[in-house]
Amino acid sequence: MNPSQLPLLIYAAVFTGIACLAYLLCPKNMDEAKAIIANQKARKSGLLLLISPLLVPIGEIIKKIPGRLIQKYLDKIQRNLVTAEWDAKLFPEEFFALQVITPLFLSPFLVQAIVKIDTFAFLRQPGPMAVSFAVLFFVGGFLPFLILQDTIKKKQKAISREIPFA
Repeated sequence: MNPSQLPLLIYAAVFTGIACLAYLLCPKNMDEAKAIIANQKARKSGLLLLISPLLVPIGEIIKKIPGRLIQKYLDKIQRNLVTAEWDAKLFPEEFFALQVITPLFLSPFLVQAIVKIDTFAFLRQPGPMAVSFAVLFFVGGFLPFLILQDTIKKKQKAISREIPFA
């Protein structure tokens, strides 16, 4: 195999993996997807509403995972969602599902950058490429949590600014 074909092969593998995951977890017919979207319309809007047919089934799987560690993390997410006033939009399981799928949606962008941008040519080797994907999956999974924490900080700052006038 030609080394220049490696990024294209990885791109195809990532795309196939995302497509298989979406096929396995998304509703099997349009009526079921429309029902999920209609059910979620009161709580979600925009992109969250669009990906809710993927978040809801993954959230159901996460609910069934036994163990105190998962439950503690879901409790922490619930507290953070309440603090950020996102609890009306997302259940903790759905937020955790968002953390799971975010790296999957970001990986094609990384592959595209590796293939198309010459600055990232050093990542075309198998070792650096594996490290870059590991970093992407760590950062991509942490990204929703960072956004949630930023929202909490902004709300707390707004509250502290309003306290002197109360």
